[in-house]
Amino acid sequence: MVKTRTTLDQWITLQAVVSFGGFAQAAEILHRTQSSISYTISKLEQTLEIEIFSLEKRRAVLTKQGEQLLALSREVTNKAISFRKIYKSLNYKGESLKLI
Repeated sequence: MVKTRTTLDQWITLQAVVSFGGFAQAAEILHRTQSSISYTISKLEQTLEIEIFSLEKRRAVLTKQGEQLLALSREVTNKAISFRKIYKSLNYKGESLKLI
């Protein structure tokens, strides 16, 4: 079976769940449904073949591996945001950026 890649959306969703305190809160902030948030996290866990959250008293809590992934995801998304800003500024100046 061919594994799919992770997406920037999955990493942003992970961060939102943690930052805003849960799946329902992340759904509200991201203007999505709670089931969409759950599905996104589930697909991320399946792709990476690890458990990111564990349930403790009906609350999703990051596992140790989840904590490590969260730190890495912040690096990735910060770089993606920086890239987007640089690209937009180059594009705004009338220059074009050709991506390979």
